[in-house]
Amino acid sequence: PYIQDEWSISSDWRVTAGVRGYVVDSELEETTRKEISPGSVSDEHLVGAVGLSYLGVEDTLIWGAWSEGY
Repeated sequence: PYIQDEWSISSDWRVTAGVRGYVVDSELEETTRKEISPGSVSDEHLVGAVGLSYLGVEDTLIWGAWSEGY
């Protein structure tokens, strides 16, 4: 699932933010590594993103963004 929204904080500035949820299920049937045991693993993780856009220059968009990955 993913949710994103954008807000105009003035006539020239916009903020964009979003959140994505990951669910990963995996199963290890066999291994030759002694430190790892076969079995099932489930992991859930939320990651976020935020961006800032400036539209105050004609025919130009200046933006910056930060986001996480998983």
